[in-house]
Amino acid sequence: MYPNPEPSPSPSPNLDPYPHPNPLPNPNPEQVGAKGGRVPEAPVSGSKGPAAAGALVFLCGGDKPLFEQVSAELEAMGKARWVPY
Repeated sequence: MYPNPEPSPSPSPNLDPYPHPNPLPNPNPEQVGAKGGRVPEAPVSGSKGPAAAGALVFLCGGDKPLFEQVSAELEAMGKARWVPY
């Protein structure tokens, strides 16, 4: 995603003034794994309109059994496809 030419005013000097698709930090798979969790590889394509319409696209990779476990939740938000690499 390319940043807007004009940054929005930031409420805090520590926040990035440019919008990003995911405002939350990505989970660290090693830290999550150390606590017994798993992180699906599910990058998303879409914007506000497709998100509101439930038409996002998830091209997932990595652990196929984990993808199968979370695919129903992803399908509720759009189309989810596992892409082997």
